[in-house]
This record gives sequence, C-alpha cells and structure tokens, in this order.
Amino acid sequence: MSKANAKILRNAASVLEERGHAKGVLGDRKTGGVCLLGAIHVAVTGEPWWPSNASDLHRSTELLGIVSKHLCRKLKTNFDEREAVRWNNARKTKAAEVVALLNSAAKSEARRAA
Repeated sequence: MSKANAKILRNAASVLEERGHAKGVLGDRKTGGVCLLGAIHVAVTGEPWWPSNASDLHRSTELLGIVSKHLCRKLKTNFDEREAVRWNNARKTKAAEVVALLNSAAKSEARRAA
C-alpha cells in the first residue's frame, strides 16, 4: 500500500500546486483552491469534499494520518492526527510548504515500499 500511498500523495501535491492553496475550507468554490486535506480528497476521489464512499473516506483519513505523522516528526512534536490540518490553516503556512510536505511524505512512503 505504501507505493500507492506515495502516488496519491504526489498527486495531492500536484493538485494543490495547480488549484492553489486554501485555508479553513476543503475547497474554495470561488478560487478553486484546496487545503491539504482537500488536495488529498481530490487525489483520492476527484473532489475536495468529504468522500461519501466508506473506502475512499478510509483512504483519505489514512493518508491524512501519514502526512500528520510525517509533519510531527519534522516539527519534533507528539503525534496528533489533526496536526497537518492545523498547520495548513496557520497564517504563516505557505502553499509551497504544504506542497513540500506532501512530496516529502510521498518520498517516505515510497522508501517504505522499496
């Protein structure tokens, strides 16, 4: 599963780069921007909103946990599944940082698969 997770996380990074970065919402209907979790949802389902399919919801939640764990290691903080969402929404967090986090988490997942 790590190889597939890596691909989805790379896709999420591309989605965020292409659509733009949003904070506080999964997807901004006016600008098309997405938050970190919205980008993951798009990579899993094609839409930034919460998946209605249980399998897709599980996948998105699993990927958010992977990204949050990766971020907590980088920040040297205790693991919290919501940390990546809080970090995304922080005023100081830039789109390039979110893209870099998604790509870094994807690289870690790819190494795990090797």
